[in-house]
Amino acid sequence: MPQSDIVIAEAWPEEADLWQAGKALYAAENIVSDGGDIIIIAALTEGFGPHRLYAELMNKSVSEIISYRNGDENSSIAAAAAFVTAQVRKKAKISIVTNSPYSVNITEVTGIRTYKTLQEAVDKVFSLKKTVAVLYQAPLMLPVREETVR
Repeated sequence: MPQSDIVIAEAWPEEADLWQAGKALYAAENIVSDGGDIIIIAALTEGFGPHRLYAELMNKSVSEIISYRNGDENSSIAAAAAFVTAQVRKKAKISIVTNSPYSVNITEVTGIRTYKTLQEAVDKVFSLKKTVAVLYQAPLMLPVREETVR
């Protein structure tokens, strides 16, 4: 796949909560351009899900996230996922499209902007000089940049 300025990643079938939807970031990160935008589409019907600490750590510095790695098992797991998300956030801006009643709370805790519609999100990030990739069922994919396989 070519590198893209905007990557729209559908989180289905891993979209019930933020923890699950985060898996779409792994596929999107592989092809998004530095300084690009990742738009995750997810229902988030269960809000944060079972790992609220993951959501809380998403808005922290890398050093703060790392301080949790030697905690209990749940803290370590949340820190590992938040660390990967922090690496993605260094590369690209992340936003989420969801109709979840938890969307305002998700934005407050994670610092990630949520939109009600894909059109609203695209209108916010799109410009004429940008390329777009759409990843259907992103958690089930492993897109690889064309130059990586050469």
